[in-house]
Amino acid sequence: MKRSLVYIVALCAVLVTLVSIACAPHVERVSPATTAEFPALTGPYLGQSPPGRHPELFAPGIVSTGLAELNSVFTPDGKEFYYAVDIGMDWVIMVTRERNGTWSTPEVASFSREDSAVDLSISADGQRLFYCSNRSRSGSGEREHNLDIWYVDRTEDGEWSEPTNLAAINSDSSEFYPSVTADGTLYFLSGRDGGLGRNDIYRSQFANGEYAEPENLGPVVNTPGGEGDAFIAPDESYIIFNSSGHKRGPADGSLFISYRSDDATWSTPRNLSSAMQADRSDFCPMLSPDGKYFFFSSARPRFADSSGHLTWVTLTEAQSRPENGNTDIYWISADFIRDGSLAP
Repeated sequence: MKRSLVYIVALCAVLVTLVSIACAPHVERVSPATTAEFPALTGPYLGQSPPGRHPELFAPGIVSTGLAELNSVFTPDGKEFYYAVDIGMDWVIMVTRERNGTWSTPEVASFSREDSAVDLSISADGQRLFYCSNRSRSGSGEREHNLDIWYVDRTEDGEWSEPTNLAAINSDSSEFYPSVTADGTLYFLSGRDGGLGRNDIYRSQFANGEYAEPENLGPVVNTPGGEGDAFIAPDESYIIFNSSGHKRGPADGSLFISYRSDDATWSTPRNLSSAMQADRSDFCPMLSPDGKYFFFSSARPRFADSSGHLTWVTLTEAQSRPENGNTDIYWISADFIRDGSLAP
């Protein structure tokens, strides 16, 4: 009962913020919701009990709610957590911060208050945050038809700068799901001309303050069926991505892993459905800064318990809880990456 009450209070706090966003002409005019009743979350990872080898909902009722959530990115020091929430017409990026040992009520990130924003990645030093948005390139206020990769830099007061378009990477097609290595090399998805499928994974090295011409990862990784949501390991030793073109497991659009050799070639991707215990599509892969936990997003509806009894009574109840058919954020021990316990 106590646990249920905490979930309801936390969900209400987030819903107040998001309903205000949906009703406001511009998100920047909305003050973040605050409540003295928001649960006191202390400790690493929002005070959540770490998972084992079975995927667990991350922060149910607080981050994973009845809404649709994507992405799951901690800053390198583990003191800030960012994630995206669907508010109907747009996506907004939310942030909660650990302040004086306690996590704050989630609020809309400063750079996500005017235009749709999703798919974020943070540099190894925590000083630059990449994300995707349809905001105007020209500053005219008219949104673009495609998504571009943008970035913000950490300012002296610990906040974020105004967004800058990553013009060296972006094309006339959509670019999305940036993922950055420890040395600044950027991996991303794009539907630009010359690819093998609907969307391909590209790589751009960062040297002398500039990004090199993006290179397609090639046919071992990319397929005519299309790839998506690629997370690159900080040391570039492996990549985990969603694919509809590789050999499918129980899920359509499973996660796959491919290892990079010393000669920069990629191994045949291996399906992760078994490791993720998935019977449906998983996406938005991400590793925790300490490398211990693997985060991902998935829609895994659970309307009944193991005995077949409904776990909710009314439609309203179903809409207000996680695992109701919308996407939620999950986490699992990253041991399966380190010890090789992967699907064939």
